[in-house]
Amino acid sequence: RRRTHEVAGNWKLVMDAFNEGYHIQRLHADTIAPFFVEAGSVDDMLGPHQRSALGRVDPAGDAPEDDLDAMCRGMTFAYQLFPNANLIASPDYLNLLVCQPVSHAHTRVEDFMLIPAPPADDRARGHWARSFELIDGGVFAAEDFHAVALQQQGLASGAIAHVELGGLESKLRAFADRVDAFVGDAAVPDPGARA
Repeated sequence: RRRTHEVAGNWKLVMDAFNEGYHIQRLHADTIAPFFVEAGSVDDMLGPHQRSALGRVDPAGDAPEDDLDAMCRGMTFAYQLFPNANLIASPDYLNLLVCQPVSHAHTRVEDFMLIPAPPADDRARGHWARSFELIDGGVFAAEDFHAVALQQQGLASGAIAHVELGGLESKLRAFADRVDAFVGDAAVPDPGARA
């Protein structure tokens, strides 16, 4: 499946949603939080790209340490493909989100859900349709993109002179620094843009 979202927020705010995992237990309390443990992510850099591993509630139980399949079932991997895409590898499907800046306060996001094989029957089609609606409609659209729009409104109000980042948000600053370094002298500041 594929869906296009028009998000009332800056593209970097959309990308930031995938730069920390602590919001899952709060923002996604009614959707995917029960599938994840309350913990930070483990991250590493691959050039300008980033890989994060988030722990899931362990479906493998006491699987041996060298059981790669069990480890993959117990983790969700998120790959930030610099500068504007996120690939989320859940245990049984992938979501590719591509952010396309339209203006400083508007982003078009294409969400592609990729499954391992075409659905074999109506039961499988129903399973994948429910999965897509949970993730794309429930998590991304109703929760993440809604939060981005609220952040954009707060920044655009002018009431916030600066944003203080906490220790769990260091990847947000690192991402902003990579964008600034990539854009370099080509950046032309928009005096009306706050994000």
